[in-house]
Amino acid sequence: MSMIRVYDFHPSDVFQPKGKRTIYLLSGIVNFFQFRDHQKEGYTKMCNSHKIEVENVLQLQKANQEAEGKIKKLTTVPPEQQAEFKALSSEIHDLEQKILEYRVKDASFQEKMGQRKTEFAEKNKKLVSYVPG
Repeated sequence: MSMIRVYDFHPSDVFQPKGKRTIYLLSGIVNFFQFRDHQKEGYTKMCNSHKIEVENVLQLQKANQEAEGKIKKLTTVPPEQQAEFKALSSEIHDLEQKILEYRVKDASFQEKMGQRKTEFAEKNKKLVSYVPG
C-alpha cells in the first residue's frame, strides 16, 4: 500500500471495513492503476521513438560508409593511370612555376609602365605650359 501512498493501512481495514476508509483505499488503488497505465503509455512511446531513432542512426551510418567508399574510390588513382598522373602532376607544377615567374615579370613591367606614364604626363604638362601663346 505504500506504493499507492497510503501509509496508514492496517489489517483491520480488511477484517473490519468501514465505508469511508474502504472508499479511500479503493480510490488510492484506482488512482495507482491509472497512473501506471499513463506511465506505461509514455514508456511505450519513448521505446518506439528510441527504436525509430536507432534505425535512423543505422541508416545514416550505412549511407556515411557508402559515401566514404565513393569518396575513396574517386580520390584514388588507379594503378594503370598512376604513371600518367605523376607525369601530368609534374607538368602542372612546372607550368605553375612558369606562371609565377611571368606574374612577377608582369608586376615589374606594370610598375615600369606606371612610372613611364607619370613621366610622360609630367613632360606633357611642361610642354603644354611652355607653348607660347
